Amino acid sequence: WRRRSELTATVARLGRQSQWKEALRCLFSMQQVGLQSDLIAHTAGLAACDHGLQWSMALHLLVVAEWQNLRLDAVAFNTATSACSKVGDWRQALAVLRRLIQTGLSADTVGFNSAVSACARAKSWYPAIAILEAMPLQPTRRDIVSFNAGLASLDGPLAWVVAVELLRLVRTSGLRGDGVSYASAVGACLGGGESAAWREALAWLQLMPVIGLEPNLVAVGSAINCCGKAACWSQALHLLQEQTTWGLRPSIVSYGAAATACERGGEWATALQLVEEARTEGVTPNVVLFGALLSSCARGAHWKGALSLLQELRRRSIQCNSIIGVAVVSALERSGSWREALHMLRSFCRRGISLGEAALNAGISACGRANFWENALDLLSDMTALTRTSGGGSQPRASVISYGAAMTACERGNQRSWALQLLQDMRLGGMKPDAAAFCAGISALDGPEAWSRALGLLGAMARDRVAMDEFAFCVAMAACDGSGRWDAALGLLTAMLSRALRLEAVSFNTAAFACASGGGDAAWELVLGLLGTWGPQRSVKPDVLACTTALGALRAAPAEWPRALELLRQMSAWQIRPNLLSLSAATAGVCDSQVHFLGPAVPAMLQELELAAPRALFALRAVPVPGPGPA
Repeated sequence: WRRRSELTATVARLGRQSQWKEALRCLFSMQQVGLQSDLIAHTAGLAACDHGLQWSMALHLLVVAEWQNLRLDAVAFNTATSACSKVGDWRQALAVLRRLIQTGLSADTVGFNSAVSACARAKSWYPAIAILEAMPLQPTRRDIVSFNAGLASLDGPLAWVVAVELLRLVRTSGLRGDGVSYASAVGACLGGGESAAWREALAWLQLMPVIGLEPNLVAVGSAINCCGKAACWSQALHLLQEQTTWGLRPSIVSYGAAATACERGGEWATALQLVEEARTEGVTPNVVLFGALLSSCARGAHWKGALSLLQELRRRSIQCNSIIGVAVVSALERSGSWREALHMLRSFCRRGISLGEAALNAGISACGRANFWENALDLLSDMTALTRTSGGGSQPRASVISYGAAMTACERGNQRSWALQLLQDMRLGGMKPDAAAFCAGISALDGPEAWSRALGLLGAMARDRVAMDEFAFCVAMAACDGSGRWDAALGLLTAMLSRALRLEAVSFNTAAFACASGGGDAAWELVLGLLGTWGPQRSVKPDVLACTTALGALRAAPAEWPRALELLRQMSAWQIRPNLLSLSAATAGVCDSQVHFLGPAVPAMLQELELAAPRALFALRAVPVPGPGPA
């Protein structure tokens, strides 16, 4: 027995030193020298696995103990549960706890707390709450460690609601929550999308000093993050300043959270001021803070601030990462500095910084805005090649957004065939184009058959179950207009009305253009008929562009000048002020003897427009200013 005691002590010592392999080798050597390992030796081996984070070996030791007919106690099972807990494997922790109960032993608070802690590390709050509810049934008393582990497991949009209930159970159980309890409850509000979540976080934070608890940096940082997620940047800055009243010194984490709050609230100028404030407080800015500030510059398209921060970051010898690169490129692209965006993109790539999909997509968009469609295709080609060679691992993947940006670049560069080819490549590659990609493809159509191909792409959108909005129909109607197919344009407008889409004036205007340009001698009848169905019975009223289109169609039929004058009066009833083109079209077929039909208001408009554009109205000077005429 003395020899066995010495080996058991050796196993325990090696386990405390995290030398689990040597500890298990010593444990298994006992059988080789003819010694039977006992409960104490096995428990020491389990403790070695616990210290070494070897949960699988701990479970193996439990199986070995059953083979050797060793009756383990609760301490041994709790040690195995702790090993599973430290790696966040809550399923195995529950399995060990269930096995303990099956052997006839009583599970204690330590074992249950380990299982709940396993759920906390995995952020699986549902099994954690189930374990907490099962503890009184054993019966096992829940302590503050139990509830704190349950609070730490909370995650997701409903986490803050469950936190309210858990804090209520803490009070009804006769326990007093500590700083960890309330810090976890505040952190649970991070997943809440409702406005009540951040308000609840502030309420708990402000409650802590009232009940004698000092707010800690974790609680304050979580509350600032909650405010940032809700874009309540002013509340975040208030908390940043209020830390000093609680005896806390603002940390780099606090400044980073506040900068993120300003970024999400669109207050990039305020976010930039945090750098100087951090320096004043003796806090050295790190890459996280710079990343938040650069993201704020990107959101506000403040490229000068982004480049200034990049220079400061390099001056401090802070290593750039993908977040920094994405923010800088995005800030330059959104501010219209497209050439600079491409330059920075190439610079980061040369330095071996993987910027990811977002930055490369911004680069493709920058190429499009700078009319560098060839560069856009090169970037897309690089992303596609990386996707094929890496299997999509950590390399940036060519996505629907990437293709859509490249298609837009080709369309702006008048490379319609390339835009259509990219749309085809997406479908052949098993990628599902989104509405933006389909619309870019429809916009790229040209020629007499554009209308039929546009209808075909709309059909493909329907088959792929891509939501078709007003813009998709409008670009298709524009293709019908270009092909002279007014009937197809009116059919699309009817389809829009049957789908109960929320229409704007642009839809009716596009259909009116198609009727005016392709309707021939009946163009004016088609456009006026469209205005008649549009009129007062719909929420969208005709605008000056639609009326001008109709007047232009009537101008081609001089005998219909009374209809033109009637439409001009109707515009007044619709409170639409005629412009130069509409007045010119309306008066084109009016002779001197008919001018009194214009009414007294029109000459005043002509005079006003003449002051603004005398050359354009030179032809209208032949129209005399009439006196009062017959009604």
